Amino acid sequence: MASSPRLHALLLAAAAALALAGRSASAGEPGAADKETARALMKDGDRAYDAKRYAEALKAYRAAHAIMNIPNTGIWVAKAEEALGQLVEARDTALAVTRLPKSAVEGTVGEGARREAEGLAAGLRQRIPSIRVEPKGVPPDQRVELAIDGVSVPAAAVAEPRKVNPGKHALKASAVGFAEATAEVTVSEGENKVVPLALVPSTAPTAPSSSPNESDATRDSHLSPLVFIGFGLAAVGVGVGTVTGILALSKASDAKSQCEGTRCSPSAEDSIDASDRFAIAADVGFGVAIAGAALGIAGLVVSRGSQQKSAQRVWLTPRSLSIRSSW
Repeated sequence: MASSPRLHALLLAAAAALALAGRSASAGEPGAADKETARALMKDGDRAYDAKRYAEALKAYRAAHAIMNIPNTGIWVAKAEEALGQLVEARDTALAVTRLPKSAVEGTVGEGARREAEGLAAGLRQRIPSIRVEPKGVPPDQRVELAIDGVSVPAAAVAEPRKVNPGKHALKASAVGFAEATAEVTVSEGENKVVPLALVPSTAPTAPSSSPNESDATRDSHLSPLVFIGFGLAAVGVGVGTVTGILALSKASDAKSQCEGTRCSPSAEDSIDASDRFAIAADVGFGVAIAGAALGIAGLVVSRGSQQKSAQRVWLTPRSLSIRSSW
């Protein structure tokens, strides 16, 4: 009998543990207000579903399922997603419903919802289409980045079929050294489509002197300063030579009008001297023009030589890089 108090104490401890376990289990269940809210949301969803307003129905069903999280609500989320053509999401939801733990709240309807979710998931598996992208023009060991509808595909899965919903999808592929390639494809239920996507090199080595897209500012930066100095002097020399030459001819004409044969009046001497001075200035001006033109031409020759060296560097750099990358 001495052991009976100890046994009684053990029984009390066990009862207390069971009571705490039951209380903690029930603490996670929705309350009366939650349940009533979920019922109203399900009714709203049912009305919208029957009226084929599937997006509205899905919103209500999802809100109810967020409260209850039982098969009874989850199956209708999957059905609304299916009706909207969101087959991938619908199958994922249906599978999640089959994995939900049993709850006293779901009642006998829960088992039927689980079985229906299993059948829905199995049927959707065959209906979900896929897209497999085949990058073209890229070396086999080159990494290609792929995005479908703006969602990046993991590198290890780029060459594998990608499950998508029926309808139109945007594809984008890129790789280092290649221009981005894009395409739009449409797939129907159950279709497995292969889409070749060609990538082309983004840049090709070209000599700067022959590039059709080279700007005037870039070309000017390749010219030697001798070009500007030389042709500038040539322009000034031509201008001075022309003006002074005209003045020399004018003064010579004035002097000639004051002479008869070899005899000239004393006033003609000034015109003759002025004509000689302007003639000398014209000769100097044209001489400067000739020298400036020669300097400008020399500058062009120097500039052309530097451009050819630059072009050789541009052509050689990619070749040397390709040799390094082949190891």
